[in-house]
Amino acid sequence: MKYTTCVSIAHESPDTILSKLDKALKLSRYVELRLDYIKHDKIEPLLDMANKYLDRAVCTLRPKREGGLYRGTESERIRMLKVISEYKPYLLDVEYSTVTQNNLSDDISCNMMVSWHDFGGTPTLDKLISQMNAMAKYSDTVKIATLANSSADTAKILALYAYAEKHSLVAFAMGDIGRYTRLCAIHMGSPFMYVYVDKAVAPGQYSIHEIQRIQKEGIL
Repeated sequence: MKYTTCVSIAHESPDTILSKLDKALKLSRYVELRLDYIKHDKIEPLLDMANKYLDRAVCTLRPKREGGLYRGTESERIRMLKVISEYKPYLLDVEYSTVTQNNLSDDISCNMMVSWHDFGGTPTLDKLISQMNAMAKYSDTVKIATLANSSADTAKILALYAYAEKHSLVAFAMGDIGRYTRLCAIHMGSPFMYVYVDKAVAPGQYSIHEIQRIQKEGIL
């Protein structure tokens, strides 16, 4: 099976990001641009320079409360999300709380992926299903990532795929215990899996080279 990957790129230097972007897209179908890693006033210039790549980019501007590094105010971040959407990336990753608290649905000019994270654990399957269905009201692409503290947690996150009927689901468990769910998710319908080239951006990520080896050797 061929794994569709999305290389996470996170760096404070726009020039370094551009260099990594060009290299990553020779290895991967998509890239994730972690725009929260760079200074606020550097985001638009970077998007201008990277414009030819954006139809293969998932753009993320994560606030600190959601595990990101965005340095500006929340009002500035909301404005910037709208600006980023005008560049028409493949997907704009927006947190569920951000969408619901700011009525963003009508203000985003590109395809949006609504995301939700639990960095402390994994809720019950019923709660996960309820969360997923609430998110699906705002987008055809839903991302749910939770921390796995046990094998039961990994089973719950993968069970979500059985309930994703009319939307594209990216669901996996973070951390060492949940690492294999990133691979399983592709087999269960996830449109892509997050990987890295030089350094992991999230706990449990595989490197693009590990995925290439898994594909070559037919491990899974």
